[in-house]
Amino acid sequence: MFDLVLEGGRVVTAGMDGLADIGIKDGRIAALGTGLSGPRINVEGKLILPGGLDMHVHLTEYPLPENERAGYPPGTTEIRWVDDFESGTRAAAAGGVTTVGNMSYARENEGLLEMLDRTARAASSTSFVDFVLHGVVTHPDAKTLADIASMPAQGHTSIKFFLSKGHFEHRIPDFVNVLRVAGEHGVLPMAHCEDAGICHHLSAHLTAQGKTSAEYYPASRPDYSEESAITRAIALAHAADSPLYIVHVSTLDGVLAIDRARMRGWPVFAETRPLYLYQSDDVHTRPDAAKYVGRPPVRSPRDVDGMWDAMASRVIDTYCTDHAPYLLADKLAPDLNVANAFKAGHADLDTALPQLFDATVHKRGWSVQRFVELTATNAARIFGLFPRKGTIAIGADADLVVWDPQVTKTIDSQTTQSRSDFSLYDGQTVTGWPVMTIVRGNIVFQSGKIEGAAGYGSLAHRNSASRTAAF
Repeated sequence: MFDLVLEGGRVVTAGMDGLADIGIKDGRIAALGTGLSGPRINVEGKLILPGGLDMHVHLTEYPLPENERAGYPPGTTEIRWVDDFESGTRAAAAGGVTTVGNMSYARENEGLLEMLDRTARAASSTSFVDFVLHGVVTHPDAKTLADIASMPAQGHTSIKFFLSKGHFEHRIPDFVNVLRVAGEHGVLPMAHCEDAGICHHLSAHLTAQGKTSAEYYPASRPDYSEESAITRAIALAHAADSPLYIVHVSTLDGVLAIDRARMRGWPVFAETRPLYLYQSDDVHTRPDAAKYVGRPPVRSPRDVDGMWDAMASRVIDTYCTDHAPYLLADKLAPDLNVANAFKAGHADLDTALPQLFDATVHKRGWSVQRFVELTATNAARIFGLFPRKGTIAIGADADLVVWDPQVTKTIDSQTTQSRSDFSLYDGQTVTGWPVMTIVRGNIVFQSGKIEGAAGYGSLAHRNSASRTAAF
């Protein structure tokens, strides 16, 4: 007798595609077959997919180090987005995501381990889905190195650093030590790749010319600033004998740099996000151009095509949101400019997976199995969660999404779970949506409504990060 049986669905993973019933017991998948006994939900005509893993979200505040505040409006001491773990994981559940990876920042004089413990306890009280935490490294000192070495024992196996920040330029040898310690202890470094020297110089140069509006934002962070930083990050990781994960890749030239490294056998993984797939840089000529600002910026049609080709050819491993939502009025605030940091971020957790399903399976003829790889399985493998998550197999967590491949909806930010009041895709019609999301055997979203309880989600303890760049 199972706790729940999903009956009659088409089960699709990265390695299988066929009709089967799924028996769930004690939060895990206990059987695949027919004639299973227990409370039944008929899902005939629907897909049953592994729950999505979005390994790049921002649901906690970013306390700005004092040496970074010059690049923001006066008085700014932290960046705070409008979603937290409660609203953000409601959005995740509605969008078919059962595990999120949060970029987690330490407060002043707070160590990585202390911060991870504090954040995990807070998130556990409000989250609707499971989560992992990526510790952001801003102070690569001896205490940080010791904390990185100790992180795996606490179930944390990833960190993040920014090549776009001035503190990186000033402490490169220390950051290489961070990479080496991470590599030695099975911790995966994640890199935001924009060259700080290039971006800071161009921002100052444009400002001196009076070119400070959002129209000039792409010129302040050009495509070659990403290529330069990706090439540099890969070389530093290679020197430190560490794997590397490049977040939100936006340019064809960046993809080519990653591909070259892989051909040399270096363990480099790559992620992209909706911002670089569904619009091109002509949006910066619009009156509301600041609405589209991300870091990196929206890119050229050549780069957009490059992102799709890279996903098709498996150079891009994962599709994540970088969910970092604001209210529209804050995005369009008139006092923001190239010199003092336009607000970069958008709400995508509710809609990212349906958009990709529509764009790949329906419009490009990709297999559902490839969709599952991009949205679940690859991330689980890279971040030490497979086969517990990212697949449908006996013994795996019952993180499942019942997907209706034919239902068509229009994106409307006024009906989504995120607290943001706009979407870049409001009015877009998308075919293929989740109708039920299950986290460890518990239904958390069904028929357009959140059904789970805040605090059901928990920290997912991880194994060592992958060092294999090809699956």
